[in-house]
Amino acid sequence: MSHPRLSIVVVNWNTRALVARCLGSVRRTARDLGVEILVVDNASTDGSPELISEAFPEVCLLPQCENLGFARAVNAALRVATGTLVLLLNSDTLVPPGALARCVSALEEDPGVDVLGCRLVGEDGRVQSSCGLFPSLRTLWWQNAFSVVFRLLGPRPVRGLSRLTGIPVMPVKALVPLWDPHRSADVDWVSGAFLLTRREVFDRVGGMDEAFWLFGEDIDWCRRVRLSGGRVRYFGGAEVMHVGGGSTAERVESDLRHYRASVRLYRKHHGRFQAAVYRSVLAACAGFRLVGWVLARAAGRGSRQFRDRVAREWALIRL
Repeated sequence: MSHPRLSIVVVNWNTRALVARCLGSVRRTARDLGVEILVVDNASTDGSPELISEAFPEVCLLPQCENLGFARAVNAALRVATGTLVLLLNSDTLVPPGALARCVSALEEDPGVDVLGCRLVGEDGRVQSSCGLFPSLRTLWWQNAFSVVFRLLGPRPVRGLSRLTGIPVMPVKALVPLWDPHRSADVDWVSGAFLLTRREVFDRVGGMDEAFWLFGEDIDWCRRVRLSGGRVRYFGGAEVMHVGGGSTAERVESDLRHYRASVRLYRKHHGRFQAAVYRSVLAACAGFRLVGWVLARAAGRGSRQFRDRVAREWALIRL
């Protein structure tokens, strides 16, 4: 029996409407690719498993007795996945026609690439952060400095600083407008919302680290790929919609979870002392950004989301 070309892994927890839209988009776009679709349901109580079983009989549903989190759920799917390629896909994504085929072709045509991500956009069409550099004190400080300079002085000084320091401008938060989302590039990590790789890469470096409940496991796994000599690439030739978002409070909480995960990630790879220093620098950078937002507001360059930004930075300082 031949193996499918691609195993698509979706982790679901109480996202009934979103996962239905996601699977519908996958059904339409992956028809001729030779795929198997595995949905790990983390003990949902909103009727998700019943809907998936009835509306998507082609899906291999893997129901769990408890919420495993993202990393454990992915590993559970990997134990039964049989595809040559593996795609991790968030349940709150929509894959437009042709996007998946272009990503698969891009990965298969370059055997030197181990992991591939693509352009993520929100429902409003805005480009989201979907790749970046590994956390370090140097990159953390300069990326935040770039953000403040961009708000106060515009893009040209930021590009000059980037050339001077040798640190590329990455699509993180305020710097997304400076990133060319259509340009492909090697990066340190890509988002687990859409992460395409070869099955042999998981066999080589292992599955997701289950110490990460949610957030950070994708960056950690990409780091292990890079340490094994592999390449991680952002592919600008395809676009996937990633809903995400939510209320202001939800966005702030999501940012805090990302920051906590980055501290855990830093502790894993650099030790407790350096992680404590990293956390202090995170707080200092939040203060730095907070001052930048206030100055930009005073100069008439403030964002319409000024209060949201201030709430986020203040919460991070108190983290």
